[in-house]
Amino acid sequence: MNQKHYQRTAVATNQKGDKLWLIVIDGKQPFYSDGVTIAELTEIMINLGVDKALNLDGGGSTTLVVRTDSQAKLY
Repeated sequence: MNQKHYQRTAVATNQKGDKLWLIVIDGKQPFYSDGVTIAELTEIMINLGVDKALNLDGGGSTTLVVRTDSQAKLY
């Protein structure tokens, strides 16, 4: 199992299937965000109440864009 800290992107749902999480973890920024291991990502999901999850691509490509009304914001 990968025990290195990386940026992560994951998607998850609750057991009823009426809640969707888009999880993005920043990383590789010393003293700000170091990323997480797969085990740490799993613990985050358990604490959220996730039932099913999929770890997607991570690393430097980890990005989230949110659109509200007329603007998009990059995270």
